[in-house]
Amino acid sequence: DQFTLNLQLPTLTNQAAAIFLLNTLGQVLYSTHATAGNGTLNQVIEMPDAASAGWYVVRVVLSDQVIEQKLLYQK
Repeated sequence: DQFTLNLQLPTLTNQAAAIFLLNTLGQVLYSTHATAGNGTLNQVIEMPDAASAGWYVVRVVLSDQVIEQKLLYQK
């Protein structure tokens, strides 16, 4: 019931990152802050207990970009 977010970024400078897990209605189910350093961002994300199987969106907000990826969660 967890996954690892692993991003390779084009810049090597440290950046603050806000990470969100959203359901299909756009509601935030999980959020955290992390630091992207040396061009990488690695974060273990625990799926909330109330999460059911289905599609979700992982959104990472950096100082200069927003990255979104769909996630299919299967229990």
